[in-house]
Amino acid sequence: MGISFWELGDNLSTQKSIAKSLGDKICYLKLFKQWITTDKNTIYFWDIKEETISGKIHYEESHIINAVCEVNHLRCLCVSYTTEDEKKPIIFYKDHKPIARYEMGSQGCHTLHYNVASQLIIAAGYHNQLEVLELENNTYSINLIKQLKGHRSIITCVTDI
Repeated sequence: MGISFWELGDNLSTQKSIAKSLGDKICYLKLFKQWITTDKNTIYFWDIKEETISGKIHYEESHIINAVCEVNHLRCLCVSYTTEDEKKPIIFYKDHKPIARYEMGSQGCHTLHYNVASQLIIAAGYHNQLEVLELENNTYSINLIKQLKGHRSIITCVTDI
């Protein structure tokens, strides 16, 4: 398995391919201008021009990464994962180092969404609720603003309008 990129500036005629096994999910972090890939328990940060891994966040073998999102106002990364002992935390990282932790409880978190206008993080769990979180600028403490309940089944998508 590998990753291929096409250059939009030359009408998609230039292709760059990296032929390494790098996980099953890929996304672009606009805030950091960086591509990442994830596998079960590792986030890889890529230098596409050099075709190398420029950094990584690695969890124990028994951990499973569920979701990743950017928190623009603090220039940090938010990651949810599940552990073998059924803990389901959300960890906030700055410069690849943890700065804050929030426990989701038994519901866990499969989707993270950051609202730029309100500077809030919305976490969708495996139950029928959303948790709206705030990460404070100076102290990096996490506050639960509200739990939104009402769905009859698992929430599968989160967006704001």
